Amino acid sequence: MAYDYKQDFPLLRAMDVAYVDNAATAQRPQCVLDAENDFYCRHNANPLRGLYPLSVEATDAYEAAREAVRDFLAEHISENFTQEELSARFDFALTPMKTCFKAAYGTSIGAWLTDYRMNYAAEILLREKRRNIAEIAAQVGYDSASKFAAAFKRVKHMTPAEYRSALR
Repeated sequence: MAYDYKQDFPLLRAMDVAYVDNAATAQRPQCVLDAENDFYCRHNANPLRGLYPLSVEATDAYEAAREAVRDFLAEHISENFTQEELSARFDFALTPMKTCFKAAYGTSIGAWLTDYRMNYAAEILLREKRRNIAEIAAQVGYDSASKFAAAFKRVKHMTPAEYRSALR
């Protein structure tokens, strides 16, 4: 027999309904309600707003989450993730994740990742002169050498080939 997911949701367990309106309000399973209750009862504080212990704890958790996202992206440079996937992976709400990242790095997640990839590619271009551009593009998460070259030119103001030639 298939798992009855309705049993995870207190409201759905209590009523014989099929809830399909999640555009504005989604029902929450018991595990989420328990986690929210724990937060509000034991950890509720604004990060980056105070020096009292709960605020410091919230700030540390906020910063750790931002660093975890950054480190994950750097370690998985050849892979592509949507911001929604990152939000779900790190249990970090999308808007605060983007806001926190921009506050710390002065740019969006996507712009940071593009800069990081292009700087990493620039190092490879100089270090491994026999590697072709398509291989380097793939290594930094681009499935198209032309898209990679366009992004590289936007960041470095020259094509990968020009960059390699200019710095010989």
